[in-house]
Amino acid sequence: MPERSLGVCLVGCGGHAAVHAGLLAELGGVALFFSSRTPARAEEYARRFSGAALPSFEAACGDARVDALVVCTPHDRHRADAEAALRSGKAVLLEKPLGVSVAEGEALLRLDREVGGRLLLAENYAFLPVVPAAIRLLRQGGVGRPKSVRFVHRKRSQPRGWRLEKARMGGGLLMDVGPHHLRLLQTLLGPVRRVRMVSARRGIDSMEGESDFNLALDFGDGLEGGIEASWTIDWDKSVPNLRIEGDSGSLSYVMDRPYLEWERETVQRVPFDASDPLGRAALARHFLEVARGAPAAVGADKGLEDLRVIEAAYRSARTGAWEKAAGI
Repeated sequence: MPERSLGVCLVGCGGHAAVHAGLLAELGGVALFFSSRTPARAEEYARRFSGAALPSFEAACGDARVDALVVCTPHDRHRADAEAALRSGKAVLLEKPLGVSVAEGEALLRLDREVGGRLLLAENYAFLPVVPAAIRLLRQGGVGRPKSVRFVHRKRSQPRGWRLEKARMGGGLLMDVGPHHLRLLQTLLGPVRRVRMVSARRGIDSMEGESDFNLALDFGDGLEGGIEASWTIDWDKSVPNLRIEGDSGSLSYVMDRPYLEWERETVQRVPFDASDPLGRAALARHFLEVARGAPAAVGADKGLEDLRVIEAAYRSARTGAWEKAAGI
């Protein structure tokens, strides 16, 4: 017999919810529901994606037709909303970050373990098509021993609404996009041990947190790294988003290209299937697997690992010193 449709409710009807809803609708086998603090917004999304609107988040948690929730609420709501969903017996796809502090992340991880690991972090960078290609090359010794890694994110943007408020964001740009970059780097190269905030700048007057930052990372064993990110600088595609240098080679990657460049005596292009360039469809497919009982590939433990580095970076901004990522 075919599997019954999964009931999935998207909580918080903004841009991220629209992306998730579109992908889930394309996959099929899903009955979509929508919940928003603005009921008219939920009804609009229900019409747009051929779903049904629910009157409240509490109604979604208590509705027997709903098997899983996609939590797309502001950062400062992540812990409370994810906890309520998990306690109601639902699987959860939670937008990053895991919370706005390590303490919140630790509490959510404890609960997730109690209920059997039902939380998947919406961390599509772990599903980028370049990841398996890069891991394969690194494991084969393609760059020798990795010595340095750098990720660059430049995208001129104008944040709006709650993203302008430091308390609701849990910080600034680092808390918003930093989990993406850290998850990618830690997936490829292992955990960051220490971090130093080289610089952080408020370049958008209406935004309380930083709009630009530059981090130095220490992975241990002679591997150093960095992340540079900005919402005030245009993307220059001549600058690789990801570059890893080793003692006998290097690899580089630009986000919208279906290959990475491997340099070892000569430069070669290593192609891969980039039909899902941002890994979002793969994330959606995996979420349906998690909702049916599979273990989460990027669970609360990974979100906490990234959050510990971010919190240490904010400490470093105050002290000016290298700070240890808690838990290492």
